[in-house]
Amino acid sequence: MIKERNSLWTSKKNQTGYPSISSNLDADVCVVGGGITGLTTAILLQKNGHKVILVERNQVGSGTTGYTTGHVTSAIDFYYHKLIKKEGLEKATEVAMATIKARKLIENLIQMHDIQAANYEVLPATYFADRVEQIETLEKEKEAMLQVGIPIKELPDLSLKGSLSSFSISGQGMIDGMGYVQGLAEAFQAAGGKVFENSPVKDYEYIKNKWNVRIGDFFVIADHMVHATHTPMNINPVQMEMIPYNSYAMVVKPKAEIKESLYYDFDSPYHYIRPCQVGGERCYLIGGSDSKTGKKNDQKKQLEKLEEYIHFKFGIDKIHYAWSDMFFEPASHLPYIGKNPLGVNSYIATGFSGDGLTFGTISAMVISSLISDGHHHLQHIFNPARVEFNAIPFILKENFNALEHLVGDRISLDNEQLHELTSGKGIIIKINDQTVGVSMDHNHKIHSVTPVCPHMKCIVQWNDSDQTWDCGCHGSRFDCDGKAIAGPSLSDLPPVKLDLVYRPENQHEL
Repeated sequence: MIKERNSLWTSKKNQTGYPSISSNLDADVCVVGGGITGLTTAILLQKNGHKVILVERNQVGSGTTGYTTGHVTSAIDFYYHKLIKKEGLEKATEVAMATIKARKLIENLIQMHDIQAANYEVLPATYFADRVEQIETLEKEKEAMLQVGIPIKELPDLSLKGSLSSFSISGQGMIDGMGYVQGLAEAFQAAGGKVFENSPVKDYEYIKNKWNVRIGDFFVIADHMVHATHTPMNINPVQMEMIPYNSYAMVVKPKAEIKESLYYDFDSPYHYIRPCQVGGERCYLIGGSDSKTGKKNDQKKQLEKLEEYIHFKFGIDKIHYAWSDMFFEPASHLPYIGKNPLGVNSYIATGFSGDGLTFGTISAMVISSLISDGHHHLQHIFNPARVEFNAIPFILKENFNALEHLVGDRISLDNEQLHELTSGKGIIIKINDQTVGVSMDHNHKIHSVTPVCPHMKCIVQWNDSDQTWDCGCHGSRFDCDGKAIAGPSLSDLPPVKLDLVYRPENQHEL
C-alpha cells in the first residue's frame, strides 16, 4: 500500500511565500524558472554585480527539481563510451570535468550559505550488471570513464546481491533538491535579488534592445532573459530535437540489505537506487521504468513494473512514496545550453536527460559566464545552434496555423459516455464531432477541457499517476482544469462547459 503518491521532497516542504509580480520592474537579467537551473544562474549573476529578477510560474522548486531523485554525479545517462564514439574523447573529457566542477559548485554553495536543508551527502556511485549480456556494456563504460579521467575503484563490499560484475566511482553526491533550491532562493534574495512566485510568463518580446516579459498585467524589462524552464517557453527549434519521457520513482523500506551507495544497472531503461530518510528511518529511493510521455493509461502500468522490480530485487516491507516526472532526451546525446537560436540576449538550458541537477548546475555556470564575460569554454559543446534548422519552417507553420473549432458553447454528456470514467481517471471522447478531455478527481468532481496543446496543437493524454493532461510532443503539462503547470506552453487548455445528463440506473457511477 502506497502511503503517499507524491514526491518525498514536495511532501515535506513548507510554502516559501514569495510575492507575485504586482508592478512593472527593470532588471539586467530576467530569469524565468525557480528550479536548480534558474536559481543557480540567478545567484551567480547577482554575485557578479547584475541586477537579477527571477519569476516562477508556481512556487520555488515545485517543477522538475522538486521531483528529482537527487543524484549529483558524474555517472551521466548518456554513457561515456557512447559519447566518445559520437563526439570524440576530447569533448567527452570536457563533459566529465564539467560534471565534477558542477558538483564542487553545489558543495561550495551549500557550505557558503549554510543550506542544511539540502541534506547533502558524499558517497560512492556503483554500476552493476546482473545479467550476463550486460557485462560487456559495463566493461565499456568502465574503460570509458578511465579514459575521460574519472577514477575507478573496485569496492566488492558495495556489490548488490545477484550482481555478476560491478565497479564504483568515489566522491559522488546525493541531495534534497527542494531543500537546496529553497536555500538558494533565500541566499539569492539576501544578495539583493528578487524572487516572485505564482507569476507565470504570458508573453515576451524583444523591443528596443530590451526583453519585455509580460506576467499578467505587468512587465519585467531586462537586457537579458534566461529560459530556465526545463524546456524553452513557446516555440523553439531544439524542441524538435528532444523526446519527452516520464521516469518513475518509489521510496521504500526494503526487506533486503542495501549498502550505502548510489546504484545504476544496465537495464533499458535502467534503474537507479539511493538511500534516503523517512521519519528518521533509512529507506531507499528506487527509480526507472521510463516511458514516453503522453502514452494513454501508461503511468499506472509503469509504476506497477517498478514495484515488481523492487519486489524481485530487494523485497518490500513498506512503500512510503511513489511519483513520476518528466525529462527530455536530446537527439544528440548532449544538452542544449547557451544562446537561444531564436533571440538576442536570450539563453536556454534543456535536454538534460535524467541528469537534471548536474546539467542544471553546468547550465548556470555556462549561461552566467556568457552574460557576464561573453564566453565560456564549454559553449561550443552544448551550443543550442547545433540543431537541424530545416525544422524551423515546419515549427513556424505549426505555430501560426489556427486551431480548428473543436468545442461549442455548451455540450451535454450522459452516463453512457462516462462508463469508463472513475475517480482519478481521464478520457478523451467525441461528442457531436467535438473532442473533449474529461476527468474525474478524487472527490468525484468532473472537469472538462479542450485536449489540444496550445503550444503546437498536439493532442494531450491523461496521466493518472500525476492527475495531469500531458503533451507527448514537447512536454507541456496541464492540471485537470487545464492550467499550464509545466513545459513550453504559455497558454492553458481552454475549459469546456459541460452539462451532465443523469440516468437513474447509472447514478452510482458518478
